[in-house]
Amino acid sequence: MPNISDSAREALQSQLQALNEKFAERLSEELAELEHLAKQLSQADEPEQHRQRMLDLHERLHRLAGTAGTFGFTALGQRSRLLEQSADSWLQTANPDPQLLVEFAQAVRQLATDAPLSDSASTPLDQPEAHEPPAAHRIYLLESDSAAGQEMCQTLGNFGYEVLLFQEIALLRTAMSGQVPDALIISRHDGELEQVSALQQTLETPLPLLVIDHREDFASQLAAVRAGAKGYFTRPVDVTRLENRLENCLNYS
Repeated sequence: MPNISDSAREALQSQLQALNEKFAERLSEELAELEHLAKQLSQADEPEQHRQRMLDLHERLHRLAGTAGTFGFTALGQRSRLLEQSADSWLQTANPDPQLLVEFAQAVRQLATDAPLSDSASTPLDQPEAHEPPAAHRIYLLESDSAAGQEMCQTLGNFGYEVLLFQEIALLRTAMSGQVPDALIISRHDGELEQVSALQQTLETPLPLLVIDHREDFASQLAAVRAGAKGYFTRPVDVTRLENRLENCLNYS
């Protein structure tokens, strides 16, 4: 940020704080509306009603994902973005599973229920400009493909992370019983997401979780959301985008 006088900085800081407070006041109404739309979605009978409700939710989630991140509600913004992506996948699916629609509505209602109405995160002026994660951050990577796993370890290592690769869920579970990492990245295969989700539930505080999958369908993205994922990536993985999300999770989780 260009150098500005102390008085100008204080004035700008005050304006940003006022905007944050105004957003926090509005947030309860936004979340109530999300919950209302999710309830309407689960009660709708006709396909056209399903589509219209999903369009409404998609628009709301898109707006919330942007504003929440801007005003320091980082985790809320991440979860909203994942649900927005799931809604987008559903809207592009020709014959979506009705049960998945019910689960999506439940996920949105859970978001509305869990979301904090205040946040102690710093305003944008206070956030560091440097893009340099601490070397102490330890990441556990679950990837059955050794070559792909080693490449991911090397790439993230170049960003300053310490990444340990596990090719089996049992080995990951054993490692976590000895030392809990700062975050988890899993390359999803059948059953592994459910096992990682169960593993997360044994922790006092769930770890930031990023999911890599070869599928872009609604069901896969919804499963990641329900498992608590804060990022969903498809192959070939944009590692720069993944690292940006990882850094964001670690700094503001």
